[in-house]
Amino acid sequence: MSLTQVQTDLSTEDGFNRRVVVARPAVSVAKGLVALAAIAIAYNVFSTVQTLIKYPGSNFLEIFLSTNGENAADSVWFTFLVWAPIIVLPLALIFWIYARSTAQRVDHAAYLDFASNGYVVTQRPIGFNAMNGNTAVPLHLLSHPAVAPENYEQAQTAISSHLASLDKKALKKTAASLGKAASAPLPATQLVATVPPELVLSGPIGKTEWVAVLPPSAAGAKTRYFAVKP
Repeated sequence: MSLTQVQTDLSTEDGFNRRVVVARPAVSVAKGLVALAAIAIAYNVFSTVQTLIKYPGSNFLEIFLSTNGENAADSVWFTFLVWAPIIVLPLALIFWIYARSTAQRVDHAAYLDFASNGYVVTQRPIGFNAMNGNTAVPLHLLSHPAVAPENYEQAQTAISSHLASLDKKALKKTAASLGKAASAPLPATQLVATVPPELVLSGPIGKTEWVAVLPPSAAGAKTRYFAVKP
């Protein structure tokens, strides 16, 4: 599918809602709370099984719900393990319901922003991984409407040549310095100063070649990048 076809699809609100994955912070919060509850439950089950092995014949449910430890620190930890799921799972449900109830409004607002000054760009892997903590994230170079296709191609070549010229130590340092690109796109000039300043490096945004970009709509706001579905 060509860039023109993607732009045509996203020009209508129906096409935009069908193909663009609009970020919803409330969903991310709900997922984080569920993950926290799952970790607490799993650890509590493990701890309970260990206690049952040590004290055969004990009641599983009583141990699982007990907040008493061998010392004060253990008691605080077990209180967290028992009560965290009870508290955070209802909170996760509230955030999820909120996200569902506001989805249409959020999608509509995103479409209006896109229709007023948004655009579609290409993302292509540069063959290099940034290190975000202990996680390797493949970096992509995002195009820009102000950058001609041939200049975008030249920027990819310049980046590839620069990376090929680095030794292992320099590559490791570069991978660490670009780690933030995994969560927030960085100017490509941080890697190669001579490439067009409009180009950015980012971790993969979605699973297609295309990314919907919404420039800041107010002072102090950040550019938003949304995945485009096939």
